[in-house]
Order: sequence, then C-alpha cells, then structure tokens
Amino acid sequence: MFNGIPICAGCHFSHHNGNPEIHNRINEIMGQDWLDELRRRKQVMVKISKTYYLEIIENFKKLLN
Repeated sequence: MFNGIPICAGCHFSHHNGNPEIHNRINEIMGQDWLDELRRRKQVMVKISKTYYLEIIENFKKLLN
C-alpha cells in the first residue's frame, strides 16, 4: 500500500498537528479506502509495538530479580 503523498514540510507539520484543511484535502485526494487501510495498519502497528515493549520490560524485570 502506498501511504505517502508529496507535500511541503510546512503542510506536513500542519497535517500532523491537526490542521483540518490539510487533513481533509489529503483524504479527498487519496480516498476513503486509503484512509481506512492506513488506520487499520496503524492499529496493528500500535498493538505490535505495545507487545514488543511489554516483552522488553518483562525481560528487564527478570534481569533485575
């Protein structure tokens, strides 16, 4: 899946800081299916990251005991 679109640094910053104009324009260009898939992938990555870090914490706890 292609999830990158070319935008200037200022628009990129505005998008990640919640500027609705930039966000809505990107969604118009890329479409709802793209946005839904991006959100789905984000949820998967958050779950993987959380599990990954919890495992690291548990390993450190074992080392300290």
